[in-house]
Parts: sequence; structure tokens; C-alpha cells
Amino acid sequence: MICVFDVETTGLVNPEVVQAGYVQYSNTYGIIDTKEKLFKPSKPIEWDAMGLHGVTNDMVKGKKPWDGSHFVPKETIYLVCHNASFDTQFIDPEVLASVKVICTLKLAKKLIDKSNSGNHKNSTLYYYLGCYKDPVGKEYLSKTHTAVSDCVMTLNVLLAILDKYNLTIEQAYAMMNTPEIEEDINICPFNKYKGQLWATVVKNDKDYCQWLLTSGKIKNPAMAALVKGWL
Repeated sequence: MICVFDVETTGLVNPEVVQAGYVQYSNTYGIIDTKEKLFKPSKPIEWDAMGLHGVTNDMVKGKKPWDGSHFVPKETIYLVCHNASFDTQFIDPEVLASVKVICTLKLAKKLIDKSNSGNHKNSTLYYYLGCYKDPVGKEYLSKTHTAVSDCVMTLNVLLAILDKYNLTIEQAYAMMNTPEIEEDINICPFNKYKGQLWATVVKNDKDYCQWLLTSGKIKNPAMAALVKGWL
């Protein structure tokens, strides 16, 4: 049984769960169950987080705090998340030990070159892989990033990846321990000059390259060192 899991939180700084959801899926029957529930955190929800998922402080008044030990269904074999390292931190370790965790973000990074998709965000992959054309569970999709809506989007991304790369769910799980596609540090990955050699970009637009460095946009240390060297 596949269970796609997602949480919405108070924000990115010391996050606490305000909403959790899951979608159960089987190859035979499709989506067989969904669950979405609100939880009261010990601190206020940040405004930017509220704007993303739509959960307000008034909505969680009187709700129980997140436990994490009894939310994931017992029959789960594969627990799927987009950015599993974030979502699974809220699940009891004993529960995690009993399931096989698959991260669609990590899977995408291993299989899809970012120069083709632009990035590996869940919503981007949903469109890049063509999921939007005929999505599974489209009745659960919404404009705001609610837990179940995000779960359905992740489910579609997973199914599209399995189909595109001819993988079984077990093969996808096995890939969690294989290397990701290595980024070519000689190539600019940013939209303005995407695909061009850094040597050329620096020569034609030094101010832009300097801004990329000082603003911290270049996350790869080796790439940052290369650009700094060309400058």
C-alpha cells in the first residue's frame, strides 16, 4: 500500500504541524482513502506560511496538538513525500522504521536534469511531467497548498516518474540510495543565461555574476568558487 503524506506548518523556523494529510493509493483500485486534519501548535502561524496553505490561527483553536505516532495508516508499505527529510521529521521514529520512505524530490533530482525542468519543485514537476492533463484524484486538487491537495500532486508526480522511467515502486525505493545527477559547475543554471558557459556569462555581464555571488544565489560552493575565479 502506498501512502502519500504531507504536513503544513507554522513556518520554516522551528516548524510545528498545523495540518497533516495523506492519500492511500493502490495500483488496482486507485485512490482508496484520504485524510486531512488540523492541529493546534504552541505558537502562532507565520503570515507567509498562512498565505501558502490557508490555515489560520482561528482555524486551529480548540484542536489537539500534533502527536505523529498514529496518523500514518498501519497497512502502509511505501510512505511517499516530496522533500521527505522535512515531512518525516514530524513522524514517530517507530512508525518510520516500519515503512519504506520514498522522496519524490530526491527521485526527481536523480532522474531529471534541472536544466530541462527549471527546478524540482512539486508543482513544477506536476506540469513538466504532464500530470495536469489528466490527473489522478483531480477532485482533491485545490489552488491553495492544503495537505491532501499536495499529497495528490505528489502522487501524480510519482506515478508519472514511474511511468516515464519504466520503474516499479520497489525500484524507485532502491534509488533512494543512489547518487543524484551531478550539476555541471561550468554551466550557468540561472534563467537569464541558462545553459551558457560561466566564462562567457562573466565576460558579458560581470555585475550580474557579482550579484549572484553576493546574494548567495549560487548554492554550489564549487560553482561559486569557479565564478569568483572568472571574475
